Amino acid sequence: MPKIDPSIVESVVSAASAAIYRRDFAAFEAFAGAEDVTNPAQFAAWREHLIKQTTLAHATVQRMLTSVRMVMREAAARALISKAAYADFQFVRSAQARTMKGRERPFNKTRLTSEDVRRLCDAPDASTLLGVRDRALLLTMASSGARISEVVTLAVDHVLANGQGRGILVNGKTDVEWRRAPLSAEAGEAIAAWLAARPVQSPCVFNAFDGSGARVAVRHISRTAAWQSVQKYAGQLGLDHVKPHDFRRFVATSLVRRNPRQAQLALGHKSLQTTYKHYVLDELEDGVVDNLF
Repeated sequence: MPKIDPSIVESVVSAASAAIYRRDFAAFEAFAGAEDVTNPAQFAAWREHLIKQTTLAHATVQRMLTSVRMVMREAAARALISKAAYADFQFVRSAQARTMKGRERPFNKTRLTSEDVRRLCDAPDASTLLGVRDRALLLTMASSGARISEVVTLAVDHVLANGQGRGILVNGKTDVEWRRAPLSAEAGEAIAAWLAARPVQSPCVFNAFDGSGARVAVRHISRTAAWQSVQKYAGQLGLDHVKPHDFRRFVATSLVRRNPRQAQLALGHKSLQTTYKHYVLDELEDGVVDNLF
C-alpha cells in the first residue's frame, strides 16, 4: 500500500483547509503508525481515543475526523486506496455531541455588543504607526466577518476599490475560489490611511512590527501577534476573553437580523444552517410572541 501524503488535498481545497487537514492527519498517523493509516479499524480506535482519552471539544474532534476522511476521499479518487476502503472510513461514526457534554472550551464564544466593538476599534493610539495599523486591523475584522487567517494574510491587491465594489477578496478554509467579503467605508479609509503612513512597500496589508514594535517589516503580521493585539486592547477596556473570531460572530449576529442570506454570503458559508448554528449568538427574547394576534 503506497504511503498516503495528506498534501494530496491541496488541489481540491483552499490552502487554509489543506493546512488543517495535514495537521489533523499527522495526529492520526502518530496514533496509528505510518503503515496503518489506511486501516479503518485504526481510524475507529482513534475516534474512541479522541472521545474518551482526551479533553478536546466536540467540534475539534469532529473536525479532526473530517480531515482524515477528506484525505482518504482524495486518496480513493487517485486510486491510492480502494473505494471500498474509503467507504469503510465513512462508515466510522462521527462523534456525538450529546456524549461529549461539558467538553466545550470555557468562554468559547464571547458575545460582543456594538458598543464593545466601537470601543475596541477606537482604542488604538492613532498618533503612532502601530496604532494606525491596529485600528485598520480591528475595523477590518469588525466589518468583514473574515477569519483571522484571512485578515492577517490580506493582500493589497485584494482590497477592492475604484469601481470594483467595496470589500476584500478572501480564500478561507471552505473556499475553492476567491470570494468577496464586506468591508465598511470606515475600515476602507483606515486601511488607506495605514498604507499611506507605513514606511515600507509590501504586497500585504497588515505588516508585522520588529524590534518591540519599532520597525515595520515587509512580511505580514502573524496570527499570534493579531491575537495579542486584540487581547491588549480588550484588556485595556476591561473586556474579558475576547478573541479575533468573536468579531466574526459579531458580524454574523448583526447581519442576520437584517438579512440572513447576506449574513451567509458575508461569512462564506455553504449553508445558512451553519451561520445560525455556529455564529449567531442571539437568544430567544421574553415577550417575543406577545401581540402576535
